[in-house]
Amino acid sequence: MEPTPKIKIIRRKPPKQEVEIEIEKPEYSASMTEYIEQLDETGKKAFDIAKSHLGSSFNPYLSNGYLKWVSSLK
Repeated sequence: MEPTPKIKIIRRKPPKQEVEIEIEKPEYSASMTEYIEQLDETGKKAFDIAKSHLGSSFNPYLSNGYLKWVSSLK
């Protein structure tokens, strides 16, 4: 098991503070895993590109494709 990555944040304005936070790897729910598995090759590539380009701001649960897929299940 890989160690949890840590990020050090240093506040620049007085009082200077140094805080370490742990970033956990995202664990997707069963529905997200099922959504990713049903994507075609192009969709999977687009998902990976979005995840790598957007980094921590990427939220797959709010993506248009996932929301449309969930609504089609109802």
